[in-house]
Parts: sequence; structure tokens; C-alpha cells
Amino acid sequence: IPVSGVVAKAELSKTEAEKIENIKKHRVRQKHFLSSCLHHHKNNGRKWTMLIDTDEYLMFNKIDKKRTEFVLNYTSPNKKVEAHLREKEEWLTQIQKKRLDLPNVGNERIADFIEKNKLKLPWVGEPCMPLPRLFFGSVESSDTEVQKEIPKKIDGSNFNTLRFRKHALKGAWEHNSYDKSIVDLSRVNDHILDTVFDPHRPLKPCQRVRTPVFDNVHSKITRIDQTLLRVHHYLGTWESYNSRNDTRRTRKRYNELGNVDLGSDDDIRPWVGKFVEKVGSQSAELLLDNSL
Repeated sequence: IPVSGVVAKAELSKTEAEKIENIKKHRVRQKHFLSSCLHHHKNNGRKWTMLIDTDEYLMFNKIDKKRTEFVLNYTSPNKKVEAHLREKEEWLTQIQKKRLDLPNVGNERIADFIEKNKLKLPWVGEPCMPLPRLFFGSVESSDTEVQKEIPKKIDGSNFNTLRFRKHALKGAWEHNSYDKSIVDLSRVNDHILDTVFDPHRPLKPCQRVRTPVFDNVHSKITRIDQTLLRVHHYLGTWESYNSRNDTRRTRKRYNELGNVDLGSDDDIRPWVGKFVEKVGSQSAELLLDNSL
């Protein structure tokens, strides 16, 4: 049900009107929460802060091994936009080259990588960094694929990041949807945090970063080849998807979202082996007790 747009009240049932009102309330509360959260972390000396959900994971944006990335065409009749893109061309070329040398998961923490490169592009030039998302559906893989490189006693099917490998087309709008962002709060003034636009590009400094030239949904999509990080978004199982009290989360909707298989990705897979290596088998067994 669209929230924006003019809809005659007489045309709405009581249930539909309640749904629209609840969505409006949710969005107001969400913006207030995000603003308070960002203020809290800034007051506690935090720097780079992620704005992602619990079913999303921050990843190095390594180049797709099968070269199946879809790159949006950023052209525009707007002369100012074209000039902006030309100014950024050299910068973006550097980022594309840097993608060739990104660490594997588990070999270096993203926080350490950013700190090490904080005086280099893109970190030095973007206090707010919108990141493309990659959506993983519910299409299953074979047991062999799910258990690949996983330590003994750990069942990969208990982890969304290991069980669900099939994803939408990298770089495309469909399924992946809007960006998410990370923000360096040490470079954002307090008053900027008072106004949150949305959870995707939340602050004013986020709005004109790597500016897309589309007027509607594509205005909040970062090209997959123009960033060193991306966000993996997992649909998960029907049970987890249905656990939230949200009338929009129907079985039909779940099936529509989940039936996506335009590539597979295992970049995130090493995390569990590195976790066991770091904390030891005994501690890992305790911490992952519900999954063993």
C-alpha cells in the first residue's frame, strides 16, 4: 500500500487505513531512533558507524570472480551532473583498481582496514559512504556446498550466511533495492544528526555522494564498481521472516522475494573458520551452542 500519493479516504477500508497510519508512525519513530542512536555514538567518541539491519552484514566489495556485475549507466542531460561525474572519474578509477587488492573475510577487520587507509581515497573524501546491497534469497544449495570449508561439528545450514548462497544480480536495482550507509561521526556536526532523511542515505552529507542521475528509486543506488564495501542482505528462512509482526510479510511475498538465483557468492564463508581459529574450538562450541 503506497504511503505517499493522494488516496480518497472513502476508498480505503478501515484495515487499509490502519496499515498506512502504522507505516507512517513507523517511519517517524525510525528517524527519531536513528538520530538518537547517531548522537549517542558520536558523544561516545565513535567514528565509522554502520546503519544496517540485523539481517545485513558489511563486506569487502571484491570483484565478482565470474564478472557478472551489472553496472548502472550514469549519464544525464543535466550539465551539472555530467560535470560532477567527470570530476569524480579519476577518483572512481582508483577505487575500481583498489577492489582488486581487497582482503578476504577473516584476514583483516574492516575497521582496521579503514583505519589503515583513512588518509586515502575513498575514506578521506566521504564522511558518509552509501553502500550497494546484495540480496540473498531462499534458494537452497547442496549439503556439500553449504558445508564447504566449515569446521567439524558446525552445521552450516543453521547460519543464513552459509546456507543461502544464491543472490540477485550484483549491481542491479531489482531485489537489492536502496543503499545502506556508514558514517564517520567524527566529521559530522551535531546539528546534522538532528535531521535524518531515511535509513538508506540518512544524513545530508549522504545525499550527494557518487550522485546517481535518476529521479526516482535509482537516486539511492550506488554503482557496484564504485565502492570498496557492500552490504549482504539475507531473507533467511520463512520462520524467521514470519516472526516479525508485520502484515506485509506474507508467504506469497516471501516466495516472490526468495525465488532469486542470478549468481552465488561465498566471499563471506571464511568467517566461521576464522572465528573458531580465533576463539578456540571449546569457546566456539559454547558461543555457537544453538547451532551445534
